[in-house]
Amino acid sequence: LDNSQAIIEFDPKGNIIEANANFLDVMGYTRAELKGQHHKLFCDEAFYREHPHFWEELNKGQFKSGLFKRFNKLGQTVWLEASYNPIHNAAGKVIKVIKFASDITARIEKSQAIKEATEIAHSTALNTGATVEQAIDSLDRVTVTSNSITYQVQQASEAITQLNEQSRHIQAIVSTISAIAEQTNL
Repeated sequence: LDNSQAIIEFDPKGNIIEANANFLDVMGYTRAELKGQHHKLFCDEAFYREHPHFWEELNKGQFKSGLFKRFNKLGQTVWLEASYNPIHNAAGKVIKVIKFASDITARIEKSQAIKEATEIAHSTALNTGATVEQAIDSLDRVTVTSNSITYQVQQASEAITQLNEQSRHIQAIVSTISAIAEQTNL
């Protein structure tokens, strides 16, 4: 376990007793910096707000495991897949808590980057869809306007044809009247 896991030991109240080299490497502390410090050193306020009885439950012998967001010495986020294991004495009293952890920060960051890229792609697709819908609406309006103009041009063309026809009739009548007038003058 010492070779593959980050291990830290706490007293039942959450004060650090010991940490192995893997844990020290992951969190960036020396053994001397950690000894006697409280578990809160690695957590943000939100953790204890969400889990106000964390150490009381461990002290009652409740096992805890999961994905935990912690902070190293530089304040950088470290994601640990960990289990907090209460250790009992012969009388059944919790005498310490051992935490076994694996640093999965790189995996979580990659997962978050993929999630963000997916959200951006989804947002872009939605925006593109909205733009396409607007373009289709505009094209529909242009088509309606174009059809209206085509109809009006056809009606104007028909009116011009009728006017030309009436003009020819009038011209024929004028020619007839002119011919009659010439004969009348004779």
